[in-house]
Amino acid sequence: MNRTTKLIIAAIVFIIFGAISLYADWFGGSARRAELKLQKAVEAELLANDIQEVSVEMDGQLARVVGTARSKSQRSKIIDIVKSARWSGGLITGGVTVVKADGLRVVELPDAPDTPFVWNAERSEEGGPVLLSGAVPDEPTRDQLLAHAKSLFPAGVIDRMTITPNVPAGDWSGAAKRSLDTLAQLQTGRATGDSNVFNVTGKAASREIANVAEDGLRAMPDGFRGEPNIVAPEPAKLQSPYIWNANMDDADKPVILEGFVPSREMQLRIVEHAESVFSNRVIDRMVVANGVPDGNWEETVRASLTTLASLNTGRASAEDFNFRVTGVAPTEATADNGRALMRTLAPGFVSEVDIDVAPPARVDVADQCQALFNDALRGNTINFQNAKAELREDSHELLDQLVVIAKRCEGFTITVAGHTDSVGSASLNQRLSEARAQAVVNYLLAGGVSAGELSAVGYGEERPVADNGTSEGRAQNRRIEFTIAQ
Repeated sequence: MNRTTKLIIAAIVFIIFGAISLYADWFGGSARRAELKLQKAVEAELLANDIQEVSVEMDGQLARVVGTARSKSQRSKIIDIVKSARWSGGLITGGVTVVKADGLRVVELPDAPDTPFVWNAERSEEGGPVLLSGAVPDEPTRDQLLAHAKSLFPAGVIDRMTITPNVPAGDWSGAAKRSLDTLAQLQTGRATGDSNVFNVTGKAASREIANVAEDGLRAMPDGFRGEPNIVAPEPAKLQSPYIWNANMDDADKPVILEGFVPSREMQLRIVEHAESVFSNRVIDRMVVANGVPDGNWEETVRASLTTLASLNTGRASAEDFNFRVTGVAPTEATADNGRALMRTLAPGFVSEVDIDVAPPARVDVADQCQALFNDALRGNTINFQNAKAELREDSHELLDQLVVIAKRCEGFTITVAGHTDSVGSASLNQRLSEARAQAVVNYLLAGGVSAGELSAVGYGEERPVADNGTSEGRAQNRRIEFTIAQ
């Protein structure tokens, strides 16, 4: 092999080895390996500068950049970062020499808002918790707002606030608390603080409450403004005159309640009282309306219903401070009791009572009269003070019933007989029985029973109906009996 041939073979081997060293990935000093190393260096520089919307492809030492820049200045910065990337090693030493940025577009973002500091408080359910969200400047301010909200909203506070810079200058915490004060006065609503403007929207229970809440929100610390947008029901029209009435046309028919009451709660209480005195015979047609004349109005209505319930028929009515009860009572005593009750009204109220006494239906048969007296006394006893002929007050109701019966039995002779037990001397018991019988006769006379129809007799201990040897027997022997005759 001559010298020329050797040179040719050496040149061929050199070219082959050079190509392998340039393009074989597996070869440690290859150009491809250097290219990959350089691309990683470029990507690392981009990440270090928080640039993520850009990708780079290396072609030797030429870098092709593709992606989005937020501005022209950022695009220039990206190109500079890529161009400055370096790597040393292998057959190719150095860094990026050329940057192709045709694929790097500029997409500008809108400017940041002038008031990015936004805070919210929301109460979506009446009586429910409040939700706090949005920006607060620091932890102490968050703690202050939470404590203030918990004092205003017993149902609870939900905290979703985050610490955010750029708090407006001045007493921002005081302004936020003032908006919470306003929100707490509403049934539902939302408070929003956008920089130095606090807006509260919502619903108040009344226009009066809304006015107070709006005035409070406008009294903001210096540098802050409160803007209320609160809706409230218009005040109900005042009823004048304030009229109410109860009608009882028949003792066996329902009592009808009509007219105005100031609240649903009072309406229910009045109906409950009416049902208790009229044995649930009540029809409620009352309506709620403003304009009640006085705080004692309910008490006066109840007194009127109690008086009406004691009558056979009647009507109770009211117009502002003036109350009137008319009707027919079963007895004069009942009528007197009703008149007395209506005289005890609260100061400022005026009562007018026009109650007649119903003439009792006459009974023409003596046996029927006797049965009426027997029925009234069955299970009931006319009681006297111990060892005296003085009637006890707890017997007056029974005696009033006997007055009515005696009036119905007009034309018959009514004998009132007194009896005692065997305790004490017979002569003393005789006198006591006579005195007690006469006391009953006197009560009937005072009730309007004719004197010519009444007589009193005493039998002392002569006619026992039970054993005087026991306390139960003696109690049965101490009695008043009525005997009816033509």
